[in-house]
Amino acid sequence: MKETKTVAPILEVKDLIVEYPGGFGKPAKRVIDGVSFNIAPGETLALVGESGSGKSTIGNTILGLTKATGGQINFEGADITYLNLKNRRKFAADLQAIFQNPYGSLNPGLKIKDILTEPLQVQRKLSSQEAGRIVTELLQRVGMPANSGDRYPSHFSGGQRQRIAIARAVSVKPKLIICDEATSALDVSTQAAVLELLAELKRDFNLAMLFITHHLAIVRNFADNVIVLNKGQIVEYGPAKQVCDNPQDLYTQLLVAAVPVPDPLAQAQRRKERHEKLLVLAKGTA
Repeated sequence: MKETKTVAPILEVKDLIVEYPGGFGKPAKRVIDGVSFNIAPGETLALVGESGSGKSTIGNTILGLTKATGGQINFEGADITYLNLKNRRKFAADLQAIFQNPYGSLNPGLKIKDILTEPLQVQRKLSSQEAGRIVTELLQRVGMPANSGDRYPSHFSGGQRQRIAIARAVSVKPKLIICDEATSALDVSTQAAVLELLAELKRDFNLAMLFITHHLAIVRNFADNVIVLNKGQIVEYGPAKQVCDNPQDLYTQLLVAAVPVPDPLAQAQRRKERHEKLLVLAKGTA
C-alpha cells in the first residue's frame, strides 16, 4: 500500500490569545480567544468577520505588529510568537503583507522603481542592475504601464497602487502573504481585477495566503478554506464553497444573508430571514 505523504503546514496558529490592557483599573479585554488553524503551502485561507471580530488582530499578531498574550505561532516550523522585530528579520522575505490602504502603504517621496528595488537589494541582496531588471518584469506582470517605475505613487489610482503593493510583496518570493482587507477600498470592477491578479500569482508562485476580509461573497471562488470569526472566536471553519453555500452557524448564516443578490424579491426575502435570525441571535446573547 502506497503511503500518503503529509505536507507540513507553512503556518500553524495554536490556541492564540490576544488581550488589550483595560486601563484605569479595568480588566484586560480579550479580543482573540483560543484561535487555532493551519495554512498549507499554496493554500488560500480566508478569515471572515465583521468589523471588530478580531480578524485583523490575528494578521497583525502573526506579523509581530501586535503582541500575543498566549498560544503559539509557528512559521516554517519555527516558533515566532514572541520574537522581537530584530529576530523576525530573517523571516521577512518569506512572510509578506498587503494592507487595505494603498495610499498609506507606499512612500510618497519615492519613485515606484525605488520602492520596488529596496526589498530586492536588502532582502535578496541583488545588484542594482539585477534588481532593476526584476522591477521592470514585476511591473509588467501586475499589469502596470512600462513607464510606471519613473513616477510617484500620487500619479496612480487606488487600484494601480494596490497592484504596485502586490508587486512589492511578491518581489522577494515569499511563501506566505497576509492580505488584510487588500481589496476593500477598491470599487467592484477594480476589486475583481486585483482578485484575479492575486489568484494568478498564487498559481504561478505557489503562494500561501491568509486573506482577511469582511466580504464573505468574494471568498467563495477565491479561497480554498474559510474561517468565520465572531468576537475573537472561530464559529465556522471549512471548505469555502461548503461554508458559503451551506453555513451551519447562525452567525455565518447572517453574513451569507447580508450578501446582496440581483433579484429584488429574493433580496427582500433575505432581509426578512436575516431580521428573524438577528432576533434569535439577540435572544441567545441576552
